[in-house]
Amino acid sequence: MTKTDGGAMAARAMELKKELWRLVKEIVDEDDYMVQTADQAITTLCSLKYLKQSNNTLSFKLDDHAFTVPQEFRCPISKELMKDPVVLATGQFQYA
Repeated sequence: MTKTDGGAMAARAMELKKELWRLVKEIVDEDDYMVQTADQAITTLCSLKYLKQSNNTLSFKLDDHAFTVPQEFRCPISKELMKDPVVLATGQFQYA
């Protein structure tokens, strides 16, 4: 990661924190907040979490929020993204 990438990540983290603060304040201050506001707060918090972990995960953008592929969708041996994961009866993912 370059110094520029670190600055961009710090700026994005600050942006996400401000948005999360605004959403939480709206939820706390209003007696009858919208469910979508809570969903946006959850999405923003997840984006902040994944930004923190982004140095070792695959991430992409969707609706201006960063999301990452869960580690469970990576092959436990090769660490590559599974193309057709299958859940076994034991609850484990299998690379198909």
